Amino acid sequence: MSFSEEVQDSYYEAMKKIYGDKFGCDCKHLSSSDLYNKELVNELIKWDDIIYEGGGDTLPMIQLWKETGFDKKLYEAWEEGKVIYGISAGAVCWFKYCNSDCDNSKFEIVDDKYKIITSGGNNRNFSKGYIYKAYWNNGKYFETKLSENKDFLPLKGLFEKEKNDK
Repeated sequence: MSFSEEVQDSYYEAMKKIYGDKFGCDCKHLSSSDLYNKELVNELIKWDDIIYEGGGDTLPMIQLWKETGFDKKLYEAWEEGKVIYGISAGAVCWFKYCNSDCDNSKFEIVDDKYKIITSGGNNRNFSKGYIYKAYWNNGKYFETKLSENKDFLPLKGLFEKEKNDK
């Protein structure tokens, strides 16, 4: 995983203050290294009513889940009616398809207009956040990197094919 055990522990302590102290929930923590302990994973998933996944890097997180079988355990928990949610990578990971790897970007939609806001890559593998417009046209896949725009632009423009995509 991209976050050290220390970072994961400090994140859990922050969440425990909110959900435990403020809302009175019983909280337990399962770090990425714990996922190899099948007995602990089974115990905590059985105990949980709500499963919260913090952020991180989506692809390494999902790869770890598949490697340890945690993805199947989460799916089983969901089928049993447990509430499953998260933030950042921990939110998009629940979907069959998602877009991630540039968490320093914001795509804002207001009515029929959009704006892209980005910030620095924070020591990641890019210097500034970005967003891709991705689509299929006549059986070919296209990606266009979208730049930050300070003014709102018409949303319908995102659904138009690029002129050079043939």
